Amino acid sequence: METKASKVYFLEVKTVQEKLTFLGEAVKEVYFQGKTVLVYSPEKKALEYLDDLLWKQPQQVILPHKIHEGTSDDKIVLCANLEQYQKRDIIVNISSKPIEGDNYPEVIELFDMTSPSKKSNSEQKLKSYQEKGIEPIFLSSFPFFEEDLISN
Repeated sequence: METKASKVYFLEVKTVQEKLTFLGEAVKEVYFQGKTVLVYSPEKKALEYLDDLLWKQPQQVILPHKIHEGTSDDKIVLCANLEQYQKRDIIVNISSKPIEGDNYPEVIELFDMTSPSKKSNSEQKLKSYQEKGIEPIFLSSFPFFEEDLISN
């Protein structure tokens, strides 16, 4: 049985610095709305890099988080295995494939234009969501999410 997220947001990024900034800002905005967040990548090195980044960025804000497999009460968790994780409000997907399943009512993706191959991968992810009947919402500036945009 195929299931799907209720909303998918694509954050448009054109540079590596913009990608890093947007990831930090998106996690911050969702966290301050009181949502539980799972940042997903099957690549542990990517999670370790993002773990370090989230302690430094966004500046002047501490986002308590950790890399974890399994269940956790933490609001922000970085994880390499979706199958071992419990339901969260939002998933930030930094993997190369779209998210499958219904454990995440909302998904944040990067529409990565930092290279031709990453842009092509982003286009494939977009197409995959559209083929499932989801019309993603594109965001490109701060604040990404208005109070009423992310579901309560």
